[in-house]
Amino acid sequence: CAQLSVALSFHRMEYDFASAKRLAVSASEFTELKRFSKSRDGIQSGSNFLRGLKCSPDGTCLLTASEDHSIRLFEFPYTAFSLTPSESEFRSVLCVDEGECIHDLCWYPLMSSQDPKSAFFISASRENPVHMWDAFHGKMLGTFRPYNAVDEIDTTYSLAFSPDGSRVFCGAKNCIRIFDTARPGRQYTTTNTYTRKDGGQKGIISCLAVNPDRSGMVAAGSYSGQLALYMPQEPRGGQRDLPDDSATPTP
Repeated sequence: CAQLSVALSFHRMEYDFASAKRLAVSASEFTELKRFSKSRDGIQSGSNFLRGLKCSPDGTCLLTASEDHSIRLFEFPYTAFSLTPSESEFRSVLCVDEGECIHDLCWYPLMSSQDPKSAFFISASRENPVHMWDAFHGKMLGTFRPYNAVDEIDTTYSLAFSPDGSRVFCGAKNCIRIFDTARPGRQYTTTNTYTRKDGGQKGIISCLAVNPDRSGMVAAGSYSGQLALYMPQEPRGGQRDLPDDSATPTP
């Protein structure tokens, strides 16, 4: 039988970081604490700093988490896409207050600015539920509420969506909780990463990554210095079959 030979040529990219351009800068956005966000006790001018950055999946905007417990949304200036430095200061167009130290942020993976229903993100902060926010107006769309053994809100430290956006993975102490994106509330399943009986990956799950092959495999890193792979269960009512009183967004 005939064989088909395909010649592949690879172009080697060369980058010159010595002449890299600074396309935009925000010099005062995080020092003017009263511009959007409420004043914070213990946060003084010049002491605020960034804790996290997340680019939107459609490449049009940027989320930031900062020490003043606020999440800001920036739109990339048009001049940046033509590699032309902006003459004006980079300013946020939206700001929401979390009220506590922000641990993680995550965009809905199918987000598009052309489809407002898909433009939302989630955030995790200390001793709070996971919040779902509308990226256009800053409205809270719902909450994912994980509870501990004494029926108190359990802190989520890391977040990830499944590739199709149908599930939310929440890293906590000794476990990963999985919510249905379309059903905010108290219903979830739990994958234990550590138990006294069986051992395992002990401590806080500080970071999560979902395999994009849609197999459901999740990688989890912890403050204990361990990396592990899991195949969590599908959320089907969860371990807590409680009434869901949150608004259901339409992703």
